[in-house]
Amino acid sequence: MKTTERLETWLNSGSPESYHLAEDAQDLPETSDPDTFSDFHEIRNPYQKFFFYKYEEPSPEQWAMAAGKGMYREIGRYSLHDPDLASPLLQALYQTLWPELTAQPFMRYEEGKGSRIASDAMTSALTRLSDALQQSFSLTAAPEHADPAMTARIRKIYERCRTIAPRQKWWTRLFFTLVTADLSEVGLETEFYRMINREYPAMAGFLTGCFTVGNYCPVPTGFNGPRSDYGRSDYWDLTLMKLREWYQNEPGPDSDRILLTEQLLHGHREGRADNCRAWLSWFEGRGALPGKDGWHSFVDSLLLQDYVDADYNVKPFWEGHSWRNPGLPQSRDEINRGLTEITIRIAARSVRIANACRGLL
Repeated sequence: MKTTERLETWLNSGSPESYHLAEDAQDLPETSDPDTFSDFHEIRNPYQKFFFYKYEEPSPEQWAMAAGKGMYREIGRYSLHDPDLASPLLQALYQTLWPELTAQPFMRYEEGKGSRIASDAMTSALTRLSDALQQSFSLTAAPEHADPAMTARIRKIYERCRTIAPRQKWWTRLFFTLVTADLSEVGLETEFYRMINREYPAMAGFLTGCFTVGNYCPVPTGFNGPRSDYGRSDYWDLTLMKLREWYQNEPGPDSDRILLTEQLLHGHREGRADNCRAWLSWFEGRGALPGKDGWHSFVDSLLLQDYVDADYNVKPFWEGHSWRNPGLPQSRDEINRGLTEITIRIAARSVRIANACRGLL
């Protein structure tokens, strides 16, 4: 499908702003066996949809900790991939909205006979869910409304995990897989979702919003994983705070080393501060908007206006959120307000992106 056709199909879908990009990153029936293909679009429960996407294959020893594979019994039929890596719609959006920028070598991965624009999911969903549940549920604490049978099964799986890996953390990607497989095998899956909903009413909308176009951005290669720091710093307000600081500082080797290499990219061995600097510098040169400096051009060009105030200061997702205090708040109410705020900003940017595409087609 050509770029224009792909975008027109998306815009005419009825709700392009809420389209789940993992649906676009599936192996479609023409490239997979139609007799074994399962359509990810048909999964309606937002939690089940999220856990299917975030599935991690357990080893035989790990599978033995659960009652059975439950809802994952036929996981291979979905052929799911990361939208950052495999969404044709994202690539079409990037090429249409930012053609000159995304054509630059520092914005592309070279793969075989072609190349792909580097992409980043701006705020991580899994780490937010993990951190929130860790505040509500552990070996010694659980919500009063949690089903006792469900609680016992979750704790039993965790204890079994610790016999294999004594330093096992709560609510890892693998642990979510084992828990949801086990609970769905014995008919307690909905109790788990109900518990999350009662603790964090904003979570379901947040998990869905994180896979819409408003939460994705074209970035330079060597940026995505390193700036996330394994999910701990994977908040776009924090990222923007550091980028604004770079624009405000005098350019030079020390600024690049401290603000980009050491802080933004966490000294990660795969980080590419040179590509990051080329990306940011683009908005001070060829990509500068008339009458605007680099920071204002960066925000306006990438349709990030909902992340800043009228003076283009970055708005934190909640009061006190900063590089010195990056984690979630300490109360459920504050967490819900923060998740709601993130979801609102993602949705607003999704609308901006869809409208910008309509204006170009």
